Amino acid sequence: MQGVKLAELSYTEAQKWLNEESIVLLPLGGGSKEHGRHLPMGTDMYICQCLTDEVTKRFPVVTLPTLSYEHFPAFINWEGSVHIQADHYIKLVKDILVSFTRHGVRKFLLLDFSFSAYFPLVTVATEMNNQYGAKVAITRTGGLGLKAKKRLMESKQDGHAGEYETSIMLYAQPQLVHTDLYDEEYREDIPGVKVDGVQHIYVSNRMETAHGVNGNPFLASADKGRQLIEETVSDIVDFLEVFKKTPVDQY
Repeated sequence: MQGVKLAELSYTEAQKWLNEESIVLLPLGGGSKEHGRHLPMGTDMYICQCLTDEVTKRFPVVTLPTLSYEHFPAFINWEGSVHIQADHYIKLVKDILVSFTRHGVRKFLLLDFSFSAYFPLVTVATEMNNQYGAKVAITRTGGLGLKAKKRLMESKQDGHAGEYETSIMLYAQPQLVHTDLYDEEYREDIPGVKVDGVQHIYVSNRMETAHGVNGNPFLASADKGRQLIEETVSDIVDFLEVFKKTPVDQY
């Protein structure tokens, strides 16, 4: 059974979908954030929407419009990059979710493709659980589609606007990728933050490479993007199958 996009329903149609059995999906992907010279400012939003569309085709979620203004503290020095402060962002996302708890909804999935927004979203999930008895699940982009990443990614270090994001954009929105403007560059971590590729310590940082890239887009391909999307969506749907059957008061 497919899901629905709430924006496309009439009020009376929406009533049929919103109840205590519903899972409401809120996509989170910034529409105005630098992604180097070769990718559009809306890269996170486009990738998030691609994932969301595929999930909605495969599972009966109630999908909300994408929230395209995000918490991006690492990009405040890049023109056009919109950053919502954590306290405002928490209140905004929470207000959206509370709007649905008033009508019985107790399960939510935040499909987050913003990376840095994860930290305030954990606060949202905790407060929603404690105050409203609602379970708010948050995707972790780094863990989804992990088998595909291990199989496909060739970069020695892949991050912002690198092989991963460029591959997905070549698949999802190829007309927006400037393949003649690739830059391979890497942001250096403080020594000891990562050991053998595993993060041991978290230290806040900013995107400070010359062109705003952290990785190697030259290794990207549309076929890699297709496989990354397919396996990421599969991971999300597998979770939703379990989430739907789990009573909200079980955990």
